[in-house]
Amino acid sequence: MLNAMGRTVLVNAVLDSSLIYILSAMMLPQGTIEELDKRRRAFLWSGESSTSGAQCLVAWERACLPKEHGGLGVKDLKTFNQCLLLKLLHRLHHPGDSAWAKWVKNQITVASLAGNIEGAHWDNLKELLPAYTAMPPGLTIGCRLGSLLRPSQRYTAMPPVQLPRSRMS
Repeated sequence: MLNAMGRTVLVNAVLDSSLIYILSAMMLPQGTIEELDKRRRAFLWSGESSTSGAQCLVAWERACLPKEHGGLGVKDLKTFNQCLLLKLLHRLHHPGDSAWAKWVKNQITVASLAGNIEGAHWDNLKELLPAYTAMPPGLTIGCRLGSLLRPSQRYTAMPPVQLPRSRMS
């Protein structure tokens, strides 16, 4: 039987990493994030599929703070999702060898994401575009990106990406 800290490691290493692909591709609906958090919280505090508030040792918002700020370092899924999508926007602005990003650049105007591609996914990316364009040139997108979106929560496990001095193409 694992203690709470062992379960914290499993939440961060296994449960959260299994979500990275979908979090990188689309903005999860708030209800989905709440249901995932409910299950992650239950596993963290009781090792079971459900738990009551009495079993939770600290508030979930505090558990999601970085360890150096008094939390447990559990990722905030909404912030993590936004960070991964901001990295996707960065890839669109700087496609490098990405065939997908090059194809998309031929379909849309990268600065506004307006063009021949429609749908909820693009609407979500358009909502994040102001956050991306507000980032100072040369900012590293990575473990501190959450601070741009939600000052109290600054944790993601993504490797940093160095933004070039000129972001817009």
